[in-house]
Amino acid sequence: MPPAPYELIYYAGVPGRGEHIRLLLEHTLTPYTDTASLPLEPCHAIVAATLSNPTPSPPNPPYFAPPLLRHSDLLISQTSNILMYLGYRLGLAGETEDDAWRVNALDGLSNKVHDCHHPIAVELFWEEQKGRCLDGTWHSFPRAMEQAKMLGRYERVFRLYEDVKKGENVAGYLASQKRQEYDWGFIGIILRMMCLWIRSAGMK
Repeated sequence: MPPAPYELIYYAGVPGRGEHIRLLLEHTLTPYTDTASLPLEPCHAIVAATLSNPTPSPPNPPYFAPPLLRHSDLLISQTSNILMYLGYRLGLAGETEDDAWRVNALDGLSNKVHDCHHPIAVELFWEEQKGRCLDGTWHSFPRAMEQAKMLGRYERVFRLYEDVKKGENVAGYLASQKRQEYDWGFIGIILRMMCLWIRSAGMK
């Protein structure tokens, strides 16, 4: 009996934290389904339904947000948790038990980018918190990233970034229609407008 397929449950229209999981699955040529490949409304309906009612497995609790990974009767959340689960099964969690914990720590950078438009609380809109306020990192902070690279900072991080993109399977995925495009979308438009407004008003 073949192993149960992996099902990635994530929003359509943005790579987001689902991209970490896609890259791992694509690198290993592991078959999977992805709700982000569906049209926007059906995709969001599936995500919402899964979050509120994670059947058909009663032991699975409701989750707060995607990404989610369903494998047979198991439904798990949190990017680093999913990567650890997959890494162990797909041979990408290192050679020793301790390596898995080192690999698990690599998801932290995406939190920094994510928190730029949720600086106070993830459930609040940007407008409600504006006063206190690596592909994704490049997209969000192009000038800072260019400067860091030019000055030779984080050289090994940039080298790893380029090496991952050059991998045969990942390169094929990045050039395919399967990949979700980075797009500022509505949130990005608001962020950029706010920055322009703050500058024109002479505010810091």
